[in-house]
Amino acid sequence: MQFRWIDWNREHIAEHGVSWEEAETPKMTRKNAAKPHWEMTTKELREATKEFDEEFVADKAKPLTSQMHARWKRAKAKLPRTENGADHQTIAVHLEKALLEQCAALARKKRISRDALIARGLKALLVAEGEA
Repeated sequence: MQFRWIDWNREHIAEHGVSWEEAETPKMTRKNAAKPHWEMTTKELREATKEFDEEFVADKAKPLTSQMHARWKRAKAKLPRTENGADHQTIAVHLEKALLEQCAALARKKRISRDALIARGLKALLVAEGEA
């Protein structure tokens, strides 16, 4: 890629007090990617986690800003579990392992939870039987 000087470029670098040589020199800086913890040696891991060895870290805590508080409230808000917000009840169902594995595989394929897959199946069966 070749850089071409136009009037806008010249005016722009002049506003910032940058020389032509500085502007033409690429500023390709790359941050050191942190090594994953599971690849660190004991010494590296100790250095990376030394901040957690301090006592009374709660003394450094600060009140949440309004933006942080709003984000916290959104994260903690309980969303309805279904589209219509209906109540749920937990039940225990005994299934053959093979059937449960097939259920889990189909749920993964459809990218839904097992609960949602089972609910869909029950609804379809109720409609087919004329009960829904």
